[in-house]
Amino acid sequence: MKSNKDFGGAVFLIFLGTIFLLNTTGTVGWGIWEYILAFWPILIVLMGLKLIIGESLIARIILGIISLIVYTSIGFISFYSYSKTNSEVFPYDIIRNVGKHYDFNVNRDYKEEETIIKEVDHLGIEKRNLNIDVGASKFTLVEDKELSDYLKLQSKYVPGYIEPNLTANDSEKELTISFRTETQRKMFRFWNDISSTFDLTIGLPNILTSLDIDLGAGEGDITLNRTLLDTVTVKVGAGDLDISLLDFSVPKTIDLSIGAASVNLTIPKDIGYELTYTLGVGDITENGKSIASFVSKEDTYKSSNYDSAKKKLSITTDVGVGSLNIVTK
Repeated sequence: MKSNKDFGGAVFLIFLGTIFLLNTTGTVGWGIWEYILAFWPILIVLMGLKLIIGESLIARIILGIISLIVYTSIGFISFYSYSKTNSEVFPYDIIRNVGKHYDFNVNRDYKEEETIIKEVDHLGIEKRNLNIDVGASKFTLVEDKELSDYLKLQSKYVPGYIEPNLTANDSEKELTISFRTETQRKMFRFWNDISSTFDLTIGLPNILTSLDIDLGAGEGDITLNRTLLDTVTVKVGAGDLDISLLDFSVPKTIDLSIGAASVNLTIPKDIGYELTYTLGVGDITENGKSIASFVSKEDTYKSSNYDSAKKKLSITTDVGVGSLNIVTK
């Protein structure tokens, strides 16, 4: 009787399951997927090898061994890159010498600069739209009631790696500020510990503001309590994001799209909220208590104080394999 065992496929599933287990138990953060997904062409290579060597038992065993070596190497490299630790197996000094011959950018010559969107350049603004698009970087968004300008950006980055781009345009008393990170050239990132950081500070908090956040595989921290918010839209890929919107900074609506990310949303405890959600294999919690987990169809959840609350908030979320934790305080 012919065996139909697929050893390569089994190794692949074991690899995925192991990474997901490390993610869900908190041993390794979801940000590691940025590095793992960079190796997706390996799947095409393995499929090509399978077509070449055939379907015999020996061929499947050989492919299984090759797959084990390949996926183990991918896991090791991804974890090493994500954790940014020095390894006794691959000392950093050796890697630095390799980087002299290849574009690994291990010199890490950081540049620090400050950019300000000034009020004097955009007078009479009544509405502010702040769009933030961050890739594999860290960013913070806070406010300063003493800042008499629309936005201040403090950047720390390596030129030629990930660089900041900040623009502002106004039309009919409405100001649109766009900040995004740009990769100037493709670089190998397996062996370096480059970490670009961008700190944004909102001034003039009495101007009605809408936020549109797109975070790839980085880390973000948003803390606002005096800025008048209209709407908040957030998309997170495989990063980690903490959002705290308290006091005057509770918007009308919050729209969250979460891939393989971990998002913490903090709102005032006296706010009644209605959550409309679609869930994949992730989980949604309120103050650590489960609202929904694993696969769930589109559903609605209301906070216990929703009917009696004077102020209500509408939250819409689509969670893939990540998690959303709503914190009330």
